[in-house]
Amino acid sequence: MSRGPHPDSIPDAARTKEARPLLEVRNLKTHFTTRSPFFGRSRGVVRAVDGVSLEVRRGETLGLVGESGCGKTTLARSILRLVEPTEGELHFDGEPILTMKGERMRRLRRKCQIIFQDPAASLNPRMEVGAAVDEVLRVHGLGGNARGRKGRVASLLEQVGLHPEHRHRFPHELSGGQRQRIAIARALAAEPELIVCDEPVSALDVSVQAQILNLLVRLQEELELAYLFIAHDLRVVGHLSHRIAVMYLGRIVEEAPAEVLLQEPRHPYTQALLSAAPALTGEEGKRRGSRIVLAGEPPSPVTPPEGCPFHPRCWHPDRDEACGRVVPGLKEDGKARRVSCIKLETTSKDSS
Repeated sequence: MSRGPHPDSIPDAARTKEARPLLEVRNLKTHFTTRSPFFGRSRGVVRAVDGVSLEVRRGETLGLVGESGCGKTTLARSILRLVEPTEGELHFDGEPILTMKGERMRRLRRKCQIIFQDPAASLNPRMEVGAAVDEVLRVHGLGGNARGRKGRVASLLEQVGLHPEHRHRFPHELSGGQRQRIAIARALAAEPELIVCDEPVSALDVSVQAQILNLLVRLQEELELAYLFIAHDLRVVGHLSHRIAVMYLGRIVEEAPAEVLLQEPRHPYTQALLSAAPALTGEEGKRRGSRIVLAGEPPSPVTPPEGCPFHPRCWHPDRDEACGRVVPGLKEDGKARRVSCIKLETTSKDSS
């Protein structure tokens, strides 16, 4: 991956831009009110995202993992304001996102694109795929006239591994992997700096998953893209992420560099997730130890438990009543890691 010019040759203003995160999320909350079908009375509040803070730097991939229903997709849509957050702060390249309107918001949408989980659902079935890519160019005023846009569409298709002739096909005439390549080409058409990948390979065969992941890695190296990569499979996330954040019931419970988190997971939930992933080698299996089976189902985001959200299912041997009273924050735990667990905080203090 290109790391850019030598730091001594970068002007002060450019160095400041490189130093700050491309995307900053601070205490973001997205809550939904559920209502009864009778008289529209409120039945409760779904805390889909409940105080998330994270950063995505230029040219890096932040992997976001967690069980289905933990709030990953809602977080992604909130960041792009496809869903309006309840409270918190969002900054892109130092500019506040939540106050943007009109033309400023339109410019942001060009810089921040999304690849959805199901390419068939995200493409218009009545539109040729070339026209779908061309539409992005027209909306954002890119590619010049019709002839220039036609050449740009052909170039984008080749960039994602398709032939220019594919532009005349409809989505149903393409395979799942080809449709996802079209979705990637459409995202690239806007010349973005950040792409949110919302489980982009979960609907594909394993062999096709590897092809799409390798394509994303290559595009990142060529275009210096930043990814927020969402998945529920730690193996997939570990393949291309620089850092990984683990989400549970609307909160981040652990965040660390990918290699550190995969080799030395600290939070009990992260350890359980990693133990459930198939080991690729015998040595990896020995390092993980026996499978950790969590008791029960995740709590409802309408009625989350008091204290630590994970404590009803936690298998940590030191779990006690304090876990049901104290809401742990994300604390630095060495090796650029943040962990949300009061028992791990205690262990860290005792050992230091």
